[in-house]
Amino acid sequence: MNGVPDRNDPCPCGSGKKYEHCCLGQLTTRSDAGEEANQHIQSAFEHHQAGRLQQAEALYRQALQLEPNHPDALYLLGVLNDQAGKGEGRRAAEAELYPDEEALRANP
Repeated sequence: MNGVPDRNDPCPCGSGKKYEHCCLGQLTTRSDAGEEANQHIQSAFEHHQAGRLQQAEALYRQALQLEPNHPDALYLLGVLNDQAGKGEGRRAAEAELYPDEEALRANP
């Protein structure tokens, strides 16, 4: 493979979908998406520190749409969920974002 996935390969974004049903044809490159995700996380963190949890949550989720496995976004969304009293924090956020993986953990 020359670095560009075939349309039937797993998508390099980590979504678990085929490339053709996920990121094929998107205008942004992987590095552009990562840069944009980092900008969302920085803005979200500023809202988070200021106590504007709804705005922070929305931005963390936007970052995760761009980079589904971004560790900072996952961690900080979990922290936010803990602070807001939403379930089990990071695990609740991961279960919501990756329901298939949660099912696998529950029934291996």
